[in-house]
Amino acid sequence: ERTFNECVALKEITVPTSVKKIGPAAFVHAGIEAFYYEGTAEQWDAVEKASTWDALTDFTEVIFPDEAGALGE
Repeated sequence: ERTFNECVALKEITVPTSVKKIGPAAFVHAGIEAFYYEGTAEQWDAVEKASTWDALTDFTEVIFPDEAGALGE
């Protein structure tokens, strides 16, 4: 819950497959422009996400390895 709240200097994040739950407002007002998930879209869908996990964020999509080549490139 509110894990990266207001971390405006954080521009990109890579979430590992070990994450199984994302709490409310985890990324509110964070400066994240690129949001990567190490697993597949199906694995991402299985992650329990609070309805407001991505409220008031700048990123518009979750990027998966098969979409980005090597993560972070």
